[in-house]
Amino acid sequence: MKLKKLLSAGLSLSIVMGMVPVTSLAAETAEYKDGTYGATATVEPDEDEDFDAYDIKVNVTITGGKVTAVEYADTDKIPQDSVTYADKAMKGTKSKAGVAEQIIINNSADNIDVVSSATCSSDAIQSAVKKALEEAGAAASEPEKKDIYVLMNIPYDEFYQADVNNSIPVDAMSSATKNKTRTSTLAGGSYHINSDGSDITGITFPVKVSSLDELKKYTQITDSSSVDITVTNRGQTTTTTYTGKDALFESGSYSYYVLNETPSYYKELTVGENGTLSFGKTIGTEQQVSGAGAALLTDTTYGDYQLNMTGLSKIIDSNDPIYGVIITTTDGSSYGLRHLENIWLGTELAWCTGYTDKVHNCPTSSEHYKSMMGKTIDKVTYYTSDGIYVADIADIYVPEKFSGSVTVADAALNAGKTSVVMNDIPGDFQAEYSVEGLEAQVSDGVLTFSGDAEPGTYILTVKDKSGKYADLKVDFTLTTDKIPAAFDQEKKALTAAEGSSADDLSNYVGNIVSVSVNGKAYSASGRGAVQIINDDGTLNLEAASGGSAVFGDAGTYKIEVTATGYTKPLEFNYTLSYKYVYAALSWAEYWEAENVYLAPDSTMTSASDEVDERGEADKGAFDVVSRATTNHGLHRGSFQSDTIIYDTDGKSYEISYWKDKNTIVLADGSEIGFDKGTITAADGKTAVMDHYEVKGLKYVPVAVKETDYAAFCEKYHVVENGDMLYGGYEEVNLKSYSVEAEVSDTTNGLKTVSKNEDGSFSFSARKNGSQSGISSTEQKKVNADQLEVTVKEADGAYGEFLRVDLTGEAYGDLGSNLQAVKWTYYGSDDSYSTPLVSYGTKFAADNWMHKSNGIQLGLTDSLRCQLPEGTDGTGYWALTVYAMGYEDYTFQIKVTDDNIVKADEEQVDITELQNVIGQAEALKEADYTAESWANMQTELQEAKDALAAPNSQAIVNEAIAHLQEAIAALVKVDTENPGGDDQQNPETPGGDDQQNPETPDGDDQKDPVVPGDQNQTPGTNTQNPNGSGMNQVNTNGNADKTDTEDENIVKTGDSTNAVIPFAAAMLALASAAGVGVYGKRKKTEE
Repeated sequence: MKLKKLLSAGLSLSIVMGMVPVTSLAAETAEYKDGTYGATATVEPDEDEDFDAYDIKVNVTITGGKVTAVEYADTDKIPQDSVTYADKAMKGTKSKAGVAEQIIINNSADNIDVVSSATCSSDAIQSAVKKALEEAGAAASEPEKKDIYVLMNIPYDEFYQADVNNSIPVDAMSSATKNKTRTSTLAGGSYHINSDGSDITGITFPVKVSSLDELKKYTQITDSSSVDITVTNRGQTTTTTYTGKDALFESGSYSYYVLNETPSYYKELTVGENGTLSFGKTIGTEQQVSGAGAALLTDTTYGDYQLNMTGLSKIIDSNDPIYGVIITTTDGSSYGLRHLENIWLGTELAWCTGYTDKVHNCPTSSEHYKSMMGKTIDKVTYYTSDGIYVADIADIYVPEKFSGSVTVADAALNAGKTSVVMNDIPGDFQAEYSVEGLEAQVSDGVLTFSGDAEPGTYILTVKDKSGKYADLKVDFTLTTDKIPAAFDQEKKALTAAEGSSADDLSNYVGNIVSVSVNGKAYSASGRGAVQIINDDGTLNLEAASGGSAVFGDAGTYKIEVTATGYTKPLEFNYTLSYKYVYAALSWAEYWEAENVYLAPDSTMTSASDEVDERGEADKGAFDVVSRATTNHGLHRGSFQSDTIIYDTDGKSYEISYWKDKNTIVLADGSEIGFDKGTITAADGKTAVMDHYEVKGLKYVPVAVKETDYAAFCEKYHVVENGDMLYGGYEEVNLKSYSVEAEVSDTTNGLKTVSKNEDGSFSFSARKNGSQSGISSTEQKKVNADQLEVTVKEADGAYGEFLRVDLTGEAYGDLGSNLQAVKWTYYGSDDSYSTPLVSYGTKFAADNWMHKSNGIQLGLTDSLRCQLPEGTDGTGYWALTVYAMGYEDYTFQIKVTDDNIVKADEEQVDITELQNVIGQAEALKEADYTAESWANMQTELQEAKDALAAPNSQAIVNEAIAHLQEAIAALVKVDTENPGGDDQQNPETPGGDDQQNPETPDGDDQKDPVVPGDQNQTPGTNTQNPNGSGMNQVNTNGNADKTDTEDENIVKTGDSTNAVIPFAAAMLALASAAGVGVYGKRKKTEE
């Protein structure tokens, strides 16, 4: 017996993959399904063997599609005298691999060498393994059956049928609102069939199906499905596109979407013989909610009962879909709730039991819920997008409602009593009476109250002492003809009338139901309410309705106040006064209400890290414009812009105007010296400029309510009427100014100021007016005959993608008063009747004026300016120029492809720039006056900067032109009159660089002009045929070249022109050296 056990133990050892080396002989093509497969074969003796036939059972293990183990399944059935042979056949000998090892290596039972002296057992093992592998191969070829899950639209009654213990089915929800049912944030988790929004049909829920063939006759929603739903809620109309599975929201019952993942909860679909569908009980893990609570209301506007759930904030988000809710009572009954009528914002649950037939004009359904009366709620189950949650709550009894009623008659305060009538009250109802806020008793149908009662509405509550029945409630009003309030014009508030107390006044204010202003009534409570009288009795001068201020314009307002309990209205007049002043506004504040473009996801003050070709960050919205240049821009910015210098220590200097070339008058009246970035204070201390900012406009006419004026002055720099407006820098065509302010309600460009709840201020759109805003000065009008408009050829050197220049006799004064420009694009509409978009602009970033070469107006590719999709900027535009003291000036232009800057590659040739720099460096300082030499040195440095970073040919050309002009403007020292002035280069007081055109970046002009290139062809101004008075301009900005344009002449102070020999030599040297193309670069389209 011991020997048999030992042999049996040896036979039970399996040959496994880890013990056998894998060789290339393995059958790579065999396909088996993982698992263990058993098969039986008979060991038959041959003619030389002397034993009886017997059966063996072999188990074959498949892992990863390969044979990994072969072993006997039951060694006890092998005869004792055959165990040795069976063991040898399976395991082999020292010199011969067993059958199991060979099968594992070959991954097959074919081509196996039998083990000598165990051939019969070897053959039987092979035979059994072949059977097992046939089974494994057949299993691999069979398609794997996977569970199929879909998201399906299920009608309410069919969804709840298996989950609630209630014989009365749940109805669909009917709606009269037509919009809430089709708003996913309010009805998420539901679906509706009717596109008119008249119902909610049921629930969209995961369902397990055995085959999609069962759903062939129903609508399949796919990722390409979509539906557009337009709704209007609270006056706002929106259209939402629902795609993919979300398109189930408006689709038929049993529409479905195939899910790729197994949901954590679902219902299982059963299809009956007649094709009917039924849905099993919801399968999924229920999660218990700790800390949940509830409060039951029997007096609610949403039905007969309302259950307010608490403690669910961590598991329920009102914005996430809630598929369904079940309320369970202690007797095991349960009730399924529907969206909107029963489920509102997740935690407010309401239902009707036959006593409320409509809620917000929508019919209600009561039959399913009637039996809940008189029962006790102990559990609420939520089916949400995140799982199934169960809230076990403290028992809440649902008191019974009945058809009885109670009424109380309104009464005068001095009556001291009123009547109470009870109808259809159950016989076992034990009445208790109470009136909140009033000492009252009810006896024999009479309610008496104390003599110190206040006017107003009160509620009588009638309770059942036993608690069986729900409370009855009714309101009634006690009235008086005495008005305890009067209006105080100085305080702008209601005050206690003579003979009335502060408590009387407080009660009156608390009972105000509506206020009429100039005949228009405003409700004091409810949706759309407008509070005209604040809780403290003050007049709310910031009240607005429909986006318009109630107290908008100056004048006298007739006001009538109606309050509950007071039989007479309170009538009084209020006179509203404004202060008219100039104020400094930021670009964002100025353009906020002007209906101009702002890039999506941007704010008015959004900045951009992207820089233009000049390295300037002008691609933001209406943020501040920042510059580091120390020479030109500060002068131009002082005309109409709110410009501030910052030194390297962080100190700021707000500029008012320039007294002369090197003296700045600050906004506080003090003065500083300024010379090429060095700031000198009155005490002689110096600082170094870091940068300056153009924040906005310094003189915008505004109307501020007198009541807000003091607070407004604390936040804004203000110039009152009679005070002076200063600005500018006198040079050539641009004139500085000092004028007296005189703003009125008819000043052109006037903005009305509104104080916001947080104490900040906002500004209305500018209003057209006929008054200049300047004392003793008529409003100016641009003389179009004296203004030439040129649409420039595409350049883009200054970040613009489109540019228009204004030149001619009229430009100087207009430029000195230029504040802002609005561009309106009409696309291909040559009638200028349908604008596509309007753009606001900023001084220095978009707009500029030059002392002698006109006004430059540009549009910059930025957060404040992007062309409409499908357009390229060509077509028809209207530009409106806003200038202080001027009537708005609008002109029209036609833009062609030649005017639009595009992305392309260009060759940047720096040869001529190198030559001109060489010419300048060859000159001798001793030969020229100090001022003309200093001007030339400024341009020389800028030319070197351009040579170091030649970002575009336009920048290089501009540097060439400026340096050539500075060289030509050099004034020779008068050796006969060594102390004389620079007679050959007369300048205006404080003027600098008279012949040096400048640009919107505060440095250089936008349109470089080389000597001899003065014959630019101006556009032609023609009267608009529609009689609008706007100028129609069609120009391409091309300049006619003269025969002398290619001459490269260096001018001196002499009357004759001469080429400096050394400069010529330098030019020849540069040419011989082959100095030329700097390289290719990608030009950014602006």
